[in-house]
Amino acid sequence: MNIEHTNRSDGFVAVVSAIIVSALVLAIAVFVGVSGFFGYEDTQALERKSAAVASANGCLRHALLYLASGAYEGGETINIAGSACEVLPIMFGTSTITIKASSTVRGSVVNLRLVVDSYTLAKVRMEEF
Repeated sequence: MNIEHTNRSDGFVAVVSAIIVSALVLAIAVFVGVSGFFGYEDTQALERKSAAVASANGCLRHALLYLASGAYEGGETINIAGSACEVLPIMFGTSTITIKASSTVRGSVVNLRLVVDSYTLAKVRMEEF
């Protein structure tokens, strides 16, 4: 039996193909791992923002309660559920009252403005400023 080896590059093509496929799989794995890490950071930021909004809302409700029970000027810091928020000095208009509250939770700052009717204390609008 006489076997001739005319094409000696068959093994080389297989090795190069294996290296290319391995590099692609590695690149995909790194991309998926890094995107998961950045997704975690976004989730943490959203959670901090949500907690700060809830805290500032609590300050606004505190101010409304004190306004309903008598004269209240604002300008105080309140501790709500372990996070501090501040009721800024209240602005009294002719037909509306503007209450501003600021809250910081683990670096996330939220400033809310609530405008209420000065006679009924019904909410006219609330916005982040």
